[in-house]
Amino acid sequence: MSWHVLSPKVSVRIIWSVAAAVLAIQTAACVAIEVSSTKRQQDSDAAKEMRRLLKAEKDYRLQAGRYSEILADLDGSFTRLKRDEQCSAGYCYGIKLSPTGYEIHARPQAPGKSGYRSFYGDETGVLRYSVTQNVANGQDRPLY
Repeated sequence: MSWHVLSPKVSVRIIWSVAAAVLAIQTAACVAIEVSSTKRQQDSDAAKEMRRLLKAEKDYRLQAGRYSEILADLDGSFTRLKRDEQCSAGYCYGIKLSPTGYEIHARPQAPGKSGYRSFYGDETGVLRYSVTQNVANGQDRPLY
């Protein structure tokens, strides 16, 4: 059996290469955790916004005697110029009247990238969510 002795320069290069590889792996893991954390935060923020919109719709009905079909009536941060879906902070929100009242939904602007869950709420006041590619609806799991 023959052993090869490495010169000090080669040994130092190998050690630095291994150290750089370990650092790169640790950095990649931290970035992945941060991205995942950001998506969870956006999901959480969207759920809070949906709860706010559900309450605002209820309050609007008490004042106006009807439900609103315009997000800007419920939240001044939405523009009155758009009557359809509007996006903010990685999520898109929409509202429409239904035969029994209204439906509000929120979905990730870029599914899997800006959030994991879509949300649904209606005049029952129950906030529901889905983790599938489909937009949440009245049959999905409630979020407590």
